[in-house]
Amino acid sequence: MQEFILQLVFLVIIINPVSQMMLIVSIAREHPDRDVSRLIYTGNLWAFLITALIAVTGSFLFRMVFQVELPTLRLAGGLVLGGIGYMRLNRGVAFHLRRNQDLAELKVVPFAVPLIVGPATFAQSVTIAAHSGELFALGAVAAAIALNVGLMRLTLLLQKIINRNVVSVSIRLSGLITMTIGLQMAYEAVVELVRLAR
Repeated sequence: MQEFILQLVFLVIIINPVSQMMLIVSIAREHPDRDVSRLIYTGNLWAFLITALIAVTGSFLFRMVFQVELPTLRLAGGLVLGGIGYMRLNRGVAFHLRRNQDLAELKVVPFAVPLIVGPATFAQSVTIAAHSGELFALGAVAAAIALNVGLMRLTLLLQKIINRNVVSVSIRLSGLITMTIGLQMAYEAVVELVRLAR
């Protein structure tokens, strides 16, 4: 149970629901709550389905087909996550919505991927599946996505009282945490690759 909670917390940190708060607040100002709710549910469903598929097939695909070791995958995911964290720390936003944009166009790209889940989430889900089994990985991913849905719905409910400056500062702070986690993933992957090379 402790391992599950640790993996769940790590996945939630990588998914970073705080970074999606500003987007929900911005969208809710121009679209009905019903449409935003539909985007939240369908986007997170797509995020789960894509991540679940990668978690279940990723080890085979990366090891057997692409001949890539898991630490290399974690290194790539960590570097991408570090870059995303740097952008959020630097800019304070992760995504700009075009005026009058149809929300149905956003549900898979860019909302599900890469805003909710991206390369680091994929790398971590494959790693969890390789070390603890596919069912364990699917449970951790499902719990992380469910928590993300809850936090996004809460943001929608509270969006009238959420101050944009507070959200922007929160995104920058979460960007620092995201960048640190990404660099830690990359560091651990390099250590593992050096150990494998001996």
